[in-house]
Amino acid sequence: MYSLLLITHGYLADEMKKSLYALCYLKIEVHTICINEETLVCDYIDMIREKIIQLMDKGEVIVLTDVKLGTPFNIVMQLMKDYDFYHLTGINIPLLMKLNDTYCLTAKDAIEKSLWYAKEELMDTESIKRRALYEIVDEE
Repeated sequence: MYSLLLITHGYLADEMKKSLYALCYLKIEVHTICINEETLVCDYIDMIREKIIQLMDKGEVIVLTDVKLGTPFNIVMQLMKDYDFYHLTGINIPLLMKLNDTYCLTAKDAIEKSLWYAKEELMDTESIKRRALYEIVDEE
């Protein structure tokens, strides 16, 4: 089993955890760190390091950040030099739901399945709208 650590700008991590909790029964530990303008980056580095170490003592850790090359991403990339954990960026609810569902797998296997699922959930719904409109026109 593994733990999740969500690190985002603003309060997105907290809100995503609330959304995940509203959508499904949490089978894994989900922790959050929200990076705000008021706190210095060096303070966040120490806070994130401590949390990762604490979670690694329990088992595998998957850290998720919101956007590539943003502050959370850069801090986590820096810490990856010294600690052995997984890091995904581009966090979204389908990804979190699948990670929650694959809690009994190793972190590596769960990531593989969850990334595939999250990508499948991303779609341009314009094609659905067009298909529905064509079906209506064909019926007339």
